[in-house]
Amino acid sequence: MKTFDFLTGKYGKYSWILALAFIFVPVLLVAFVPSVYNPLAQVLFSFMLFAASLWLGVSISTKEAEQRATSIWLASAESACRELLTMSETAKRLRRRQGAVCQFIDKIVPSNAPQQQESVKNLLSMRCGECAFDIATLQNHMDNIYANWSVFINSNCQSECSAFNNRLADRRKEVIATFDD
Repeated sequence: MKTFDFLTGKYGKYSWILALAFIFVPVLLVAFVPSVYNPLAQVLFSFMLFAASLWLGVSISTKEAEQRATSIWLASAESACRELLTMSETAKRLRRRQGAVCQFIDKIVPSNAPQQQESVKNLLSMRCGECAFDIATLQNHMDNIYANWSVFINSNCQSECSAFNNRLADRRKEVIATFDD
């Protein structure tokens, strides 16, 4: 449902002019031409004042509701980003360790090994490659989700954007330092 925002937004300037017209036109009309103030004019003026107050009230309430909802979601988004950073770095560490194990397997099986050992080596190498690919894919998914939440935060925060970004950057440094081997 599209609403016209009284205070800000695309139609804000014209809305204030319209509200002021609804309030002051009846007053000026009665002050300068009292003969036009009859029961019909009174009903029309009352309706215009009611419409202006309703429009203003809905606009203010909508704006406040959006701000409350955004403040709740921003905290959740920040928390999700923190956890995604941790999971992404965990996957990166797992991939490094798994790669080291795969390289170790290549070293312990000699190149001129018997056929059975060579088959086992090839099977392990193939599994290591598949596992590395799967872990990298998982990490990429988490990084993409993190990027989506960061976009959400930056598009919905107001004055606290830099504080969010600083906290997430600090968390990234903290996680990298924790998971560095």
